[in-house]
Amino acid sequence: MKEQQERLTLLADELRKGNERVFTEIYEMTQQGLHVYALMLMKDPEKTQVLMQDTYMKIFESAHTLRDPARFMPWAKRILYTQAMTYYRRQGKEHVLVDE
Repeated sequence: MKEQQERLTLLADELRKGNERVFTEIYEMTQQGLHVYALMLMKDPEKTQVLMQDTYMKIFESAHTLRDPARFMPWAKRILYTQAMTYYRRQGKEHVLVDE
């Protein structure tokens, strides 16, 4: 587990520096954990897939803003949460806050 976290930290640092080639590996390492969180927020598999796509696009676009690569997952979860709340606001629905 520690080795995986260290690897993710290294990859996140590379992505932050502009190395786009590491994105696929980051996705493979993080998608399962983020998917569980997204499903918890959306409660709908189809909407969850859309949220996941939007989240990874935002992660890719915002990688340069990551301050601490060791905190990639909390940063990514915050992006996912923000994307979910944006979705609910656009739908005009009240959202339920879920403890992170």
